[in-house]
Amino acid sequence: MMQATTIQITLPTTRTKARRLIAVDAVEWESMQKHVSELERALKVIAHGDQEFRQGKTRLVASLRELAR
Repeated sequence: MMQATTIQITLPTTRTKARRLIAVDAVEWESMQKHVSELERALKVIAHGDQEFRQGKTRLVASLRELAR
């Protein structure tokens, strides 16, 4: 991992809307974006499963053996 470098840049508040900004390496940014998209996909799958469970389309089983019943 690279050592962090601190630099100070003055930006007009009209551009930043008084928010704190950070600079991130492009490769690291792409990695973070990929991670976020994977998390969003996982949350959609979980929400879909939860919705089907609430509608009674799925059931809880303790083992694979119970699926045959």
